[in-house]
Amino acid sequence: MTQVHLISQYTDLNQLQQNLDRYAATKDTLLFIAEGVLSLTNETVHNWLKQQAYDVLLLEADCLCRGLNALTPPCQLISDEQMVELLVNNKNISW
Repeated sequence: MTQVHLISQYTDLNQLQQNLDRYAATKDTLLFIAEGVLSLTNETVHNWLKQQAYDVLLLEADCLCRGLNALTPPCQLISDEQMVELLVNNKNISW
């Protein structure tokens, strides 16, 4: 079972790396929600995540209400229903 990291606040690369070093394993899933989705507008964060093995998911509704509709891999949009299923079936941590 992988661990899902629920990221709800904007985070820069240094902060993201520190939290991942502290809490994450290589194959964990990163789920960006609320203001956290804005972290992927930071090109440095986005490019760094491309080089990592994490699954990077963004809540579609939060992206749409913030005008984010052209995100590229490794970002993958998921629905509210998919988020609930993911959180119910995996260990999760919020930060």
